[in-house]
Amino acid sequence: MKTHLKRWLPAPVIHRLKQSKTANRALDILGPVANRWRLRNVPFDQVYDDSYFELIDRTSKESSSIMANSLVSLFHPSSAIDVGCGTGSLLAALETAGIDARGIEKAQSALAYCRQRNLHVIEADLSPPDVKDLSGERFDLATCFEVGHQVAREHAAPLVAFLCRLADRVVFSADPGGDDRLPLNPKPPRYWIDLFAEEGFGFDEKASATLKEDWERRSVAHWFSRYPMVFRKVS
Repeated sequence: MKTHLKRWLPAPVIHRLKQSKTANRALDILGPVANRWRLRNVPFDQVYDDSYFELIDRTSKESSSIMANSLVSLFHPSSAIDVGCGTGSLLAALETAGIDARGIEKAQSALAYCRQRNLHVIEADLSPPDVKDLSGERFDLATCFEVGHQVAREHAAPLVAFLCRLADRVVFSADPGGDDRLPLNPKPPRYWIDLFAEEGFGFDEKASATLKEDWERRSVAHWFSRYPMVFRKVS
């Protein structure tokens, strides 16, 4: 935003703004907001591009092996599906742990990583979920990390319903504060807990706390460890 102001305002005005702490604080706040509004009109694969997934992959690889080991140790799944699997680092770690793992992803830059890793990933949109290649398959565990806030509000409930059709146990997290590049629906955990409840899934507070404690202790990337939520189908 500061760059754009330099184009629009005279040099003396820019100089005064630079000297004002209040103006600089306001620009620091408004800059990211303005950028997100700009990105709303940008094609999906230009928002979530090579630079985005290079950062995600580089900062998530070490966390993925820890997360996979925790999930396997706590839930003992034979099969799992990661919805919005990104570059596939968690999928690869689950496969290494002996799990039959699949993924769903839309972003072309992320799919390129998945192909390089020779992972079983379905290319599909999640806004709303439109996955025809699963043929009613179900899994022991479904995961969906840091995707919910990327879908529009009207697609949040369909996403949750889709996850609940895939497995009787779901591990989920979503950015509550709008820290991601284009957060369309950042909501607190209670919002998602209520949506899962509408599908007959209860919030497993004990298992969620176990994951959070383990991941924080082992320095898993904070966007995974801050609010992991475990949901189980209520009998």
